Amino acid sequence: MSPESEPPLVAYTLQIISANDLPQRRLKVLGERNVTAKATVEGRSVTTKVCTCTSSAEWNETFQIEARKGSSVLSLQLYGSTRATSLNCVSDNTISHLLQLCRNGKDAKVDLHDKKSGRKLNGRIRIHLSLTRSGDWILDEAQRWALVLSHPPDTALTAAGRYIDDADGLLAKAVASESISNVLDKLSRFMGIADELAKIHPYAKGAWDILSAVHKIIVAQVAIDQSVADLLKTIQDVYSFVDAIKEEPSKIKLLEDIIERILNQTAECGRFIQEYLGHGFAGRLLRETMGASTAVTVAGMAQSLITLRGQFDTSLSVQIAIVCFRIQTDVTTILVNQTLDKLGSSGVPLARRSLSQCIPGTRRVVIDEILAWALHPSKGDNSNVFILHGVAGIGKSAVAAAIATHLSKMDRLGAFVSFDRAPPGQSQPHTAVKALALQMAAFDERLLALIVDIINDRKKAPVLDALLPEQFDRLIVKPLASIPTLPGDGAIVIVLDGLYECGQPDDWASVLDILVRQTKTLPSNLRFIITSRTVNDIYAASNNTMLHPRLQSRELRSSSHSDISVYFKFRMEEIRRNKHLQEDWPGPTAIAELTAQAFGFFPWAVSASNFVDMHDPPKRLQSLLLQPLTSIPELNTPLDELYRAALNSAGSWRDVDFTRDFRAIMSAILGSPNTMSTAAIGRLLDRPLSPPPPPVIVMIRRLGSVLSHGPVVQILHPSFLDFLSSRERCGLDWYFEHGLVRPGLNAGPATLCLQRINTGLKHNICDMTLSSRLTTEVLPEELAYACQFWVDYIFSDETFELREIEQLLVVFL
Repeated sequence: MSPESEPPLVAYTLQIISANDLPQRRLKVLGERNVTAKATVEGRSVTTKVCTCTSSAEWNETFQIEARKGSSVLSLQLYGSTRATSLNCVSDNTISHLLQLCRNGKDAKVDLHDKKSGRKLNGRIRIHLSLTRSGDWILDEAQRWALVLSHPPDTALTAAGRYIDDADGLLAKAVASESISNVLDKLSRFMGIADELAKIHPYAKGAWDILSAVHKIIVAQVAIDQSVADLLKTIQDVYSFVDAIKEEPSKIKLLEDIIERILNQTAECGRFIQEYLGHGFAGRLLRETMGASTAVTVAGMAQSLITLRGQFDTSLSVQIAIVCFRIQTDVTTILVNQTLDKLGSSGVPLARRSLSQCIPGTRRVVIDEILAWALHPSKGDNSNVFILHGVAGIGKSAVAAAIATHLSKMDRLGAFVSFDRAPPGQSQPHTAVKALALQMAAFDERLLALIVDIINDRKKAPVLDALLPEQFDRLIVKPLASIPTLPGDGAIVIVLDGLYECGQPDDWASVLDILVRQTKTLPSNLRFIITSRTVNDIYAASNNTMLHPRLQSRELRSSSHSDISVYFKFRMEEIRRNKHLQEDWPGPTAIAELTAQAFGFFPWAVSASNFVDMHDPPKRLQSLLLQPLTSIPELNTPLDELYRAALNSAGSWRDVDFTRDFRAIMSAILGSPNTMSTAAIGRLLDRPLSPPPPPVIVMIRRLGSVLSHGPVVQILHPSFLDFLSSRERCGLDWYFEHGLVRPGLNAGPATLCLQRINTGLKHNICDMTLSSRLTTEVLPEELAYACQFWVDYIFSDETFELREIEQLLVVFL
């Protein structure tokens, strides 16, 4: 057989669990024996570790194996430790037979035979064999179909017989709802097969869900356009491929590609019918807009389905357009590519971001919330911009990558531009607009034609040299607004990740302003998702009541305890597997301790995991859990970079007033044994003798990467305190040691406390008499703080001289 005609390799997961009733050793005095198990298929072998036992062995080891045919024999053989007492046990079974035994999650117990004589022994070996799920849904499911149905016809039909009935085909129906009922029935049978053989095919599930919704809508309609009913009849006819499967098993290899396309095209048809009937983004407007073009559009869809069915029958490999009513342009491929090359590139591609997505099972609440907003807007929701903001390192880019990947698989991702860690020349506002235009052109051929025409338009000034607002309007807004049927296409989502990293410190604010203001005329099915670090302008934009109807926002907070725990379990298992450590490493106690030390701060969890993932993970993990964290430079280095970046972006450190306010606020936070509210810090720092400073909340929001600003102000992680207390790590501007204030700056913590005492205290402040009880009044939070700590600050402040004390006493007395 030539290499081209050989079946492809199929991946399996083999678990060798145990063996029992093994033959006894001839001399009992020899005691236990060392037993290993070896599995061989198509010339490739895997072997377990040694198990010391008498008559029963247990391994519980999992291997990945590959084979080209389900009829290939998987040989399981047991070996002893010495030749004199070696076991001669073997069990030979085909892969198909073992898969049949292991259906529905069951383990297979197969008999052992004497290798030399073939005599059946009392012993049995217990295993579990299953197909390995790949990352690509359709390849995975088609692989499972191919496994059963690529056998000779009699074997394939026997294996799948109870899932495919012997119906005489679909009966022609005049009523559209009956046609859909039949298609739903066929899809149910298809998913029945996929469920048993492939644990539910996701594309079939999607098509079934959409057609089911359409069926409910159609039943409620008084009259239906005959062309829509004809389309449903075409879908019904095409789905006779389910019956053809058992008739033509030799064509199963083509299912990996063609069935996926049929199911995707079915979903597109379902969405179109849903929009036509007024239950989607466009509502009744779409039906009125499409009007006379409906028959042409439906005819195109029906023709696509017929062509797909023709491929299934004739094994032709041709390019199929899933969205059949998109317009083909007359521009040649070379001209289009040359024109699009002028747009250049920008940001980090989604393909490179896919490796840094959220670990499965984490951040599900926020991901599901944003996907629901993007794909299924609630009634009355007029917003089309969603801002996800949070502190540096909190995981915004990972969430954005997970959302974009999900949308891309659904063909709903119009564009993805990431500025996070992008090269400097590719993270500018003007390159961002061009990158959006380039990806939108790749997403939709109608937009491709319009954007190419705009770039080549010689009647106007070159759009690529225009100012940012004009460039955004001509390349983004006008092409989207120029397609009257665009509202009927369903959700089109554009993701901008790391907007804060775009250009200079103030450039991203202009991009956000342009985006919000110039997209207000676009259809609501165009959705924009933006991630950015929490800073003043983002906070103001997301809380602006004038923008509220068109803008939604959410702050991404610290990861939950459960998310951090899942992350550590995932990383430690990855390290254990790569370093070949024992199976019970590191254990639930270590995971719990790591999770507790993270305090929900995801950057620390990442840094700790990377620190462990070195030459000797057990030793490093023990060091991490037992030693003071300040003594581990490799752990602190990436965190120090994060803290430096956060502080550098907070403001200008050449500004004496800014530096003074930063040190005053941080002194109040670090010096207080109790957490303080923003209002209390603001009242404590109120200086009547100096110009009024900016509101404290402004400074605290600028420090949002290291401080929380909820009901109380808190340090996000203890490692930030370690950073500030080390001159070598943080530098002079940020260094704190027992409230030390940098020389040359006025209004240190001691002075602020004394000023607050002078302003807040008065004679008999609680109006007490000698018989009054002292529990009826309490001092304000900031005044109590000042009274408690002013002496400590004076003694710890090396710049506070006796002369200043004398001046303050004169003022106070």
